[in-house]
Amino acid sequence: MEWLPNTITAIRFLLIVPVGYGLVLEEYVLTLTLFILAGITDALDGYLARRFNWVTHCGALIDPLADKVLLIVVYSIFAQQNIVPLWLLFVVVGRDIAIVSGTLVLYCLTNHFFVGSSLEGKLCTFTQILFAVVLLFDQDILQMPLLVVESLQVLVVMLCLISVLGYACRVIVKLRAHQEIN
Repeated sequence: MEWLPNTITAIRFLLIVPVGYGLVLEEYVLTLTLFILAGITDALDGYLARRFNWVTHCGALIDPLADKVLLIVVYSIFAQQNIVPLWLLFVVVGRDIAIVSGTLVLYCLTNHFFVGSSLEGKLCTFTQILFAVVLLFDQDILQMPLLVVESLQVLVVMLCLISVLGYACRVIVKLRAHQEIN
């Protein structure tokens, strides 16, 4: 059954299109429902992989990729609809580009992909998801206080910067360790 978490991750990939389409149509309640469902698949696949030791190399790559693609789609449409400023989209996407680039550099130089997740990276992703949920609520369900929206936006930016710096430090440590071995 070690294929089950990856199958659940594949379902999350499939949810990206209807989430994006719902956002484009400004069907925020439907989008919120699908976005929460995607979040449940993220929690479930991770729980199953860890609980039953069904962790695979494929899952270690596609699970965070699904999160990144989903969040990039959501934040891109938010920016296009002027729900978030364009610079915030650049921060979110820039973080992901930096992480993917660091992973590729690490692989090219060491033949290893894995850097590992971190608390600050998990907090960053969680905060990006929470902010998206709050923004979806704010559009059509419940007007959120401006202080909440602005505070979460600042928190997203801070955690993006902290997590990418932490990631860069871990890549540098891995590169130095690799150089010492060779």
